[in-house]
Amino acid sequence: MASTPLTLVIEGESISPSDFGEVVREFAGLLDDIDAELSPGPRPSLHWRITRLSYQSPAQVDLLGEPREDATDIGRPVVAHCVTGLQRIEREGVRPEGFNDDALERLRHIASFTNNGLTRCRVKAPLTRESATITKLTYANIDVVLAQGYSIGGVEGRLDGLNIHAQPFFTVYDEVSGRAVRCYFEMADLGRVLKAVGSKVMVHGQLRRDASGRPDQVRPVEFFEQLGQREDAVPAPGLSGIFRGLGDSRSYLAVIRGE
Repeated sequence: MASTPLTLVIEGESISPSDFGEVVREFAGLLDDIDAELSPGPRPSLHWRITRLSYQSPAQVDLLGEPREDATDIGRPVVAHCVTGLQRIEREGVRPEGFNDDALERLRHIASFTNNGLTRCRVKAPLTRESATITKLTYANIDVVLAQGYSIGGVEGRLDGLNIHAQPFFTVYDEVSGRAVRCYFEMADLGRVLKAVGSKVMVHGQLRRDASGRPDQVRPVEFFEQLGQREDAVPAPGLSGIFRGLGDSRSYLAVIRGE
């Protein structure tokens, strides 16, 4: 059976046994939250178990992620998203892919122990030799990152990219911002998406924005409509028909995005 190792190092002058256990539990929950975001199925794909536990200073917990029965092995992507995500939160204060609000709240809880005897946590990925830290700066950045959340909204633009590995998504270049927006959809809609590649589309669902407020992802897609033919842009009369009675089209797009 394939397996993926991950190590959590807990550094501090004095941390109580109950706090130590809470940090480990919350970190395991953080891995499950990232797994649930990346998993192609309806539930987490991995089961994590402790393979080694050292109480010497610094304390170290070695974990091993194994795919559940009949589940896809996404151990490496989960570990990679965990480590790189922690790095981005610490260094840039931005929400990384795979970190939903539940994951961020768990991370906040872990980082809060830096105010109560814990110096920092180090997360190490032995297979890639990458590592990240959880510190007081992580805690300070969480509120900023949480603000980069989801709201109901939509984007309109040309569908120019498609990826069906793991969780399928297509890329729409938003007409208003010019940004490439990833739109995650169900495989049952693949036929409709394929027919729309190269066409102008309207996509509506849970819209995530970046730190500057620009559209970043729609996840999941709740409504999808092809607006034009693959070869040509939608003619002005056709577009005005779509928005007849709604006023300026850009204003309408801003409204459905919650701007």
